Order: sequence, then structure tokens, then C-alpha cells
Amino acid sequence: MKGPPSSANRDDTDEISKPNPDSSDGRGFWIGVTTALAGVALAGAGFAMGSQFSDPSEATIRSEPEPVTITERLTMALLEDVVIARGDVIPTRLYEVPVPQEVTPVVSALHVAMGDIVRPGQAIVELAGEPVFVMAGVFPAWRDFEPGMSPGPDVRQLQEALRDLALFDGEVTSRYDRATQQGVADFWLASGYPTNTSRPVLKSTHILFIPNGQGVVHSIAVNVGDALSEGQLAIAADERALVLDLDPGLAHLVVPGLPIRLMDESRTLLLTSTIETIIGGSDDQEGVVEVTLSSALNEVPPSVIAEVVLDSSGSQVLSATPSAVFVDDQGRTYVVALNDGEQVRVNIVVGLVTDDGVEIRSADPPLSVDSELVLNPNLGS
Repeated sequence: MKGPPSSANRDDTDEISKPNPDSSDGRGFWIGVTTALAGVALAGAGFAMGSQFSDPSEATIRSEPEPVTITERLTMALLEDVVIARGDVIPTRLYEVPVPQEVTPVVSALHVAMGDIVRPGQAIVELAGEPVFVMAGVFPAWRDFEPGMSPGPDVRQLQEALRDLALFDGEVTSRYDRATQQGVADFWLASGYPTNTSRPVLKSTHILFIPNGQGVVHSIAVNVGDALSEGQLAIAADERALVLDLDPGLAHLVVPGLPIRLMDESRTLLLTSTIETIIGGSDDQEGVVEVTLSSALNEVPPSVIAEVVLDSSGSQVLSATPSAVFVDDQGRTYVVALNDGEQVRVNIVVGLVTDDGVEIRSADPPLSVDSELVLNPNLGS
């Protein structure tokens, strides 16, 4: 008779978890286990879904992002209503280099270029080896300056020009006296050109007199080696005008008395002045207007960028960004301030309005620097 199997040979897993595949009872066991597990999984999923979306409308609300309030602070700023235009500086009078008649006026050296600023005592060109100097004077030289010449206003002009160069300390007498001759000799020595200092002479073709002795090279139509003709080398001096090229429809806004700033292409400030006169009216359709300024344009390059100040707050004022200012259906102007997280409408009275800012002259309730204004307000219905 067989006894119970010994513990050494008993395998519980063989008898419980490994059913006979040929047994119908074993197949039923596996089907039951599988069905039970699937039911548990579905029940768990249903619980999770039911706990997350208890109400369909709640799911819709939660899918929308929270609104973001955009704000910007009030500042103190100088506000200006400015028109920007390109400008061309043009001369109202040109001074041409004199052409000698006794020799062929071949350009043997050229010391200036277009747009250069010339100053008193400067040699700008050499013609057949003879220099031409710029000097201060209001009318052209019409004769040579040499010992024995008769007195005249041209001599007085030369004496004053030499005195401005600290080369003449004598009395202005209109006579080509010894003191004047010494001044001419000293001028030649200072220039670096050789001359007969025992009999100092300045030919009329040596000098280009222009007002204040200062101007800008306006035209050069000759090269070294060419013979100079009349009008080929000219200096713009005296009063110069500014031609503004504005957007069409803006020319009528430019009137005498307005401040104007001139800058170069890199926006470096060159001159601050005031519009003095309008020359020949303005063409509003084309946007072109020619003006003179209260300041000299002698040291301003031919092409500039101009800022015409149409209006200004004059000093720093309480300023809001334009996108923070609104007008309601009744025409009342207001801003929306952020106060402890709440959006509050504030009615305001505005002053100067520019592209950069809006002046707030008064507000109810009051506003101050660093008050936060809402750019996308939501005040409700």
C-alpha cells in the first residue's frame, strides 16, 4: 500500500498553479481569472474618469487658460511731437575760385574734397604752382596787393583779415604800409610757401575772400592736371538754406519759430536751432519746404536728418503709454489702474499726445509715478 507522498517530493505549484491543459476544469480557471482582472481594470479606469470629469461643463472650463493682465507703469517724461525728415543744405550764394589769366591755370594740387569745411588762411588749391588761400572778406580781390599801391577798402579788408589771423597788429589805415607788408610776409612764412619777403606781394588770384573766411566746399568739377575753368571750384558761404523732404501733407506744419535739430546719419546731434523763415512757401502735396535757420549752417554737412519739434511739454510730465489710454462711448478719456489686484477705472484729463506718450494732467482718483496701468482691462459689464 502506498503511503502519502513525502514532503521531499511534494510540489504544491505543480498541483495548483499549473492545471492540466487537457482538463476542462483548468481551462475554466484561466478564463475566470482573465475575466476578473479585466473587470477590475475597467472599474479602476471608470473610477479615475469619473473622479476627474464629474461634470462635462467643468471639463470645458478647465481647458481655458487663465487671463494674463498686462500692465505698464506711469513715468515722468519730456514729451515732444516731432516730424522727422531728410534735409539738404544748399547755399544761397557761391564763391568761385578766381582763374588767373596770365598763365594756364593747371591744377597742380588740390587740398579739399566735396563737403570739406574751409577756414581762414587755408590753401584750398594750387594753380600752376601758385596757392589760393581762403580769407575773410565781403567782396572779391580786384587787384594785386603790393608795395606802392594806392589806399583803398580792399587794403582795409586785407588788414582786417590778417589781424584775425594774428599776423597784423598795426593800425587799420587802408594803406599798404610797412606793417601791412610785414603781415603779408608773415602770412607767407606761416603758410609754408616760399616768397620774396623783402617785397611781399599777394596777387588777387592768391586770395578767395568769403564772409568770415569760413565755408563748405560745394562743387569740384576738376582734377589735378586739368585746367581750371570758371565755376569748377566753388565754396558755399554766408547764409545757407535747408530743404526738408517731408511726408506729403506735412509741409504746412513747418512754420517759423519751431525748434529744429540737425543730425548726421548716425544720429549724432550737429546743431540745435530755430526755423527763421520759409522760402517761397511750402509744397504740401510734395512735402518739400525750404527754410532758413537762426543759426549758421556753415559747418553742417550737405545732407542731414532733421527733427522739427511741432509741440513739446516743455518739461517732464506724468506720462502714460498710448496703449493704456482709452475713450468710452461718451467721449470720456480714462485709464484702468491696478489697485491691490483690482482693476479700477480712472477718468483723466490729457495734455500733449505723442507717439511715445500721453500727458496726464489730472486724474480721478489721483495717479502718481509708478502707478500700474492695465493695457488689456476687463472691467466687466
